[in-house]
Amino acid sequence: MKTVKDFDKKLKDLLTENPVVKQKASQLHIEGADPWNLYLHTAWENLGNLSIESASIHDLWAIKEWYEGLTFRSRHFISIFPMDYRIEKYIAMHLKKSWQRKILAYNAWVNETVIGHFFVEDLEKKPIIALGLADPYQKNKLGYLFIAMMINTLRILGFKCTYLTTMHENKTAFQFYKKLGFTLLGDTKVPVAGFDYHTDEYEMRIDLDKFQ
Repeated sequence: MKTVKDFDKKLKDLLTENPVVKQKASQLHIEGADPWNLYLHTAWENLGNLSIESASIHDLWAIKEWYEGLTFRSRHFISIFPMDYRIEKYIAMHLKKSWQRKILAYNAWVNETVIGHFFVEDLEKKPIIALGLADPYQKNKLGYLFIAMMINTLRILGFKCTYLTTMHENKTAFQFYKKLGFTLLGDTKVPVAGFDYHTDEYEMRIDLDKFQ
């Protein structure tokens, strides 16, 4: 995957032009030569200091604590790791893909705690975004910030579109993505991490230049 000159400056310019980020964030600071070495810090409205960093193997235990702390409903909607003895192995495999630059993966931190994790898979074929946020931090537009970061990073890297999936019963997320400009393509089968079965989910797509 190619890198882009002045990646951090370009991402900051795109985010500061975004009306939601402009309203919610102050003292926005971004540094990093490329999307796999990213550090963002800001003061987020109603939350305070928020840091977002590229995920690394050193974050394994913090990600495990975040994932295990999700409510059943939230974990159900982002079933990326099995909830059994294999969880550490699957998190390590996930982070190894980031180190290999096969995915983009980020952690959102408040103090020393991961409150959110978001990523872009399948960069070589069909970029698919996904995100999860700890329950106490929802309804602060942090999900919007995560999506804005992923979409604008993909823009800088030269991608034209991206995809996501959402469960049929997650109507709130479905409407949220529609409002952002994602269009419904139809149903798709999504594998459940660690198990030999799939869930039926909606597949959605957005042209990156249509994101608001």
